[in-house]
Amino acid sequence: MSYIKFANETQLETKMINKVNIFSKGASRDALEIFFNGASHDFNELLEIASNADNLGTLTVIDNDTAYLYPNYEIFHALKYENSEYVLTIGQLTEQEVKYNDLLARIEALEK
Repeated sequence: MSYIKFANETQLETKMINKVNIFSKGASRDALEIFFNGASHDFNELLEIASNADNLGTLTVIDNDTAYLYPNYEIFHALKYENSEYVLTIGQLTEQEVKYNDLLARIEALEK
């Protein structure tokens, strides 16, 4: 059985998770397509989780007893319903975006 755990510690059961490449917000990015059982989850619940930036960041995929970390998954790309299941797609920041955010955080720390 697989689960996805969001940065806010919300853990949801998944049917399947695929790593794909998408074009979002002007860049080609790695992304996770997370499949949820349509009968077990609610569209609004998934939309609320995915559209809140505090819930994204480092995602943890738990497959049986093994946990896999996926850092910098901060871009809500899509949520759709097809074939009786929800498919949530979350994109990863590019390397340049990660470096920019790190530099910005350092500058803000110096200004304090």
